[in-house]
Amino acid sequence: MVTDRNTVVHALRAQGDHDRALQASCILPATVDTDKDANVLSMLGVCPGSLQEQGDPSPTRAAGT
Repeated sequence: MVTDRNTVVHALRAQGDHDRALQASCILPATVDTDKDANVLSMLGVCPGSLQEQGDPSPTRAAGT
């Protein structure tokens, strides 16, 4: 899966892990390939599956806004 660095940073901030979010913003490329960058994501404590869940809002969440 490919995602952008901001998705990873946002996920870490949402978990309250601001230090790792800062670290991610410094070391991850702008476009993150979860397979290629798996070691870095693991070091940051990020599970690629959790990034996929935080992608675009589902229609049910969007309807509630």
